[in-house]
Amino acid sequence: MKKTILLVAFGAIIFTLFSSLAIAQGPPISPSPTPLIENPEEVITVAENIATWVYRLFFVIAVLYILLAAFTYLTAKDSADKVKKAQVSLRNAVIAIIIALVSTGVSLLIKQFIQP
Repeated sequence: MKKTILLVAFGAIIFTLFSSLAIAQGPPISPSPTPLIENPEEVITVAENIATWVYRLFFVIAVLYILLAAFTYLTAKDSADKVKKAQVSLRNAVIAIIIALVSTGVSLLIKQFIQP
């Protein structure tokens, strides 16, 4: 019985991996006739867009870690391990918030270096 389940699971994994290869086959992509970035202002725009996405992503991660920490605290009762795990989650949330705030600062720093 175990062998059958393992074979079916292995077959499903192989099928999933190789079916995506078939979907990936398509016409070759021709090179772009014009460059994507032509002047320094566009570099600034790209950097600001990346910083904005990083900012949003890390705030979402921070909120998830805060919710996880709250749930862990609520269900900890007298377990020191769960309280420690909740403290680690809160620390990770603070780190994510710091990274989000730094990402906006890096965007401004890049802007100052590029613009005259």
